[in-house]
Amino acid sequence: MAGKPAYKELEQRIRALECEVVCRKRKEQELETELKRFQSTEEMPPQKDSTNDDDDIFRALAENSYDVIMRFDRGHRHLYVNPIASKATGIAREDFIGKTHVELGFPEHLVMTWEKAIQTVFDTGKPNRIEFALPSNICIDWLLVPECDGDGNVKTVMTSARDITDFKRATAALLESEERYRSLVGNLPDIIYRLNAKGEIVSINEDISKRFGYVDSPDVLGRPYTAFMDFIHPDDVDNVMLSFQDTFAARDYSTKVCVLRLLKKDGAFIWFELHSRAVFDKERNLIEVIGVMRDITDRKQIEEETVLFEKMRSVLEVAGTICHEMNQPMQIISGYTELLLMKEDGQNGNSTKLTIIKEQIERMRRITKKLMSLQEYQTRDYIGIGTIIDINSRSLSENR
Repeated sequence: MAGKPAYKELEQRIRALECEVVCRKRKEQELETELKRFQSTEEMPPQKDSTNDDDDIFRALAENSYDVIMRFDRGHRHLYVNPIASKATGIAREDFIGKTHVELGFPEHLVMTWEKAIQTVFDTGKPNRIEFALPSNICIDWLLVPECDGDGNVKTVMTSARDITDFKRATAALLESEERYRSLVGNLPDIIYRLNAKGEIVSINEDISKRFGYVDSPDVLGRPYTAFMDFIHPDDVDNVMLSFQDTFAARDYSTKVCVLRLLKKDGAFIWFELHSRAVFDKERNLIEVIGVMRDITDRKQIEEETVLFEKMRSVLEVAGTICHEMNQPMQIISGYTELLLMKEDGQNGNSTKLTIIKEQIERMRRITKKLMSLQEYQTRDYIGIGTIIDINSRSLSENR
């Protein structure tokens, strides 16, 4: 459907965002490390030769950073700003030094937010982090780090501001896409689930316990798939277990398919077709197993009716052939029996025997008529044989 990214596309976006977050955190950690190193060098005795080197390293990082880096004193005045700050605000670097945000003419609501964040670091001695939006709708992530003197008192605050507008938009778009995906999956009649590498259920699109009538059953999330073998028809358990074992042992993206019956609380069984597939990382390590269970009860019923129909057609074909072949001999036997009865004078005792023959011929005619009028396939037990076709069953129209 246009405008709705597929599941794999959503997965790729999520991983890309995760990578971006990891990179951001790594850069921030590097910056914090350098800030702390710079702090420590300021607290060291002047005879240390490494002070200037560390100061040069910090300035090299700050001067070439794409983030806006500033330093504030306890009066919230600017002590340092890097070149990108001038480009972002249009204010010359030298005009920042010694001035507060108020004196520089920034909007009042932003000044209040910034001053509060800076003062929090001075008061607590701990790093602080906030997000805010500029009047131009640019979103900023602001990291504030304390710089302490030899006694542990906060002397200055170093800050790093990063534009996260694109990240925010991508996150919002991703969340919207995920919500659409969840809405779509949640309304599907199929049961869609995910298992982790341990075989535990990590997600499912519906409460399967309630669907099958087990209202008081515990949540299925976190439980291993083997815990549900009791709900599977005994004749299907081995096939289901083998299918899952093959999926977890697979080293490709092939789909394993098996058919099973699940038991409802009312004792009825529902037919399902289970599709499962393994998912791997770049090193071909198993990440998870995704699967779809589709109710095929109606399909199985149609298949059974088709089998019965084929059996019925075979029976009718055989019955038609038998009736056709038997009619002519029965007519001949019946005709000669009538002639013999007409000539019989009753003195030799053949009349009774001929009458019995005539009655049995009539019975055979009734049997062939029933065979020709069969409309449904039913069987009945017959001692010594097993089951036979019940030609005395009512017609399909009568049953309905």
